[in-house]
Order: sequence, then C-alpha cells, then structure tokens
Amino acid sequence: MFADRNPTIDAETINVKFKEKGVTLPCPRCGHQKFNFVGETILSLSPSSLQNLLFESQIPIIIIGCANCGFLIQHAKAPLGLSRSHGGGL
Repeated sequence: MFADRNPTIDAETINVKFKEKGVTLPCPRCGHQKFNFVGETILSLSPSSLQNLLFESQIPIIIIGCANCGFLIQHAKAPLGLSRSHGGGL
C-alpha cells in the first residue's frame, strides 16, 4: 500500500497500524488504492484556541499521498501508536 520514503517510520509499520485501525478506504478524490508515505511533521495549533488550554498545542503527524492524484492526507501519530510520547493531546 505504501512506498517507504522515511527512515524513522517504515511503510510496513504504517500498513500494520492502519490495518489494526480499519483504515482501508481508497483515496477520497480519485478512488485509487495506492498511497505513498510522504513524511512526518508537527502540526501547530493557533495559540488563541481554547482547546490549547486543555490539550497539546502541537500534534505530531504523518502525511500520506495518493499515488495517482497526489491528494495529501494527515494522520495524528499517537492514535496509531507511532508517537514517541503518548502523554497529552493527540
């Protein structure tokens, strides 16, 4: 399902985690079944948000892209068990 482009999280681990969570739907834009692992980053939330008082203001995410149309999808790492720290927030 995924091509491995990042050494810190391998494509096989992402495939296993997605299967465990039932993440099996095709691309929402074109219906293609193949995705590429694009990378990982931190999503920073606006400091004015009330949610930031209750949750972390930064969310580690992975980014995958449709191999056909390039549509990008973000997934929070912690719910998938891919985050180094599981405390607070996502």
